[in-house]
Amino acid sequence: ILSNTYTTCGLFDEALVHSELAVQHLHDDPAAAYNHGLALRHLGRIDEAIECFETLIRTVPNHALAYFALSACRRWTADNNHIEGIQAALDSDGLPEIERARLEYALFKEAHDVGDRELAWNALTEGARLAQAGTPYRLSERTAFSISLADHFQGGLDAPPIESDGPTPIFIVG
Repeated sequence: ILSNTYTTCGLFDEALVHSELAVQHLHDDPAAAYNHGLALRHLGRIDEAIECFETLIRTVPNHALAYFALSACRRWTADNNHIEGIQAALDSDGLPEIERARLEYALFKEAHDVGDRELAWNALTEGARLAQAGTPYRLSERTAFSISLADHFQGGLDAPPIESDGPTPIFIVG
C-alpha cells in the first residue's frame, strides 16, 4: 500500500524502496509486483519495469493493469509486442468492464505502435465505450444538471471584487 501511495504522490524513490520490501515479503502478490514495476518505470528503469510486468503477466495472464502499464513502457514493434497476449486476456470470461477497457487501451497502444491502424482504432473505440459505460452519469444528465444550476442560481455575481492584501478564496464551478 505504501508503494502505491508514494507512486501516486510522485515520490518514486520511496515507492521503489517499499515496493522492493513488498515483493521480498509477498512473493506471490500481484499488487506488489505491479507496484514494483510502476516504481521502476517512473524512475526510468524501463527494462527492469518491462521484466516485472512480463513476469506478472506470465503469472496472471489477464492482469489488465500490467498490460496497460507495459504498453506504455516503450514503442513496440511487429517483432516485439504483446498483442496476442492482450487479445487472449480479452477472450477471458468474467473480466469486469474496467479491466476490459484497460486491456483495450493497451491493445490500442501496441497495435498503433506496430502500425495496425484498424486494430488500434477498433480497440480504442471499444475501450472508450467500456470506460464510458462504467461512468455513473451520462452527458445528457450532466448537461441538464448544469442548465438547472444556471436557471436556479440566485445571484451575487454582480458584486464588486473584495479588496484584500492577503489571499482571496475563490470558488470555481466547472
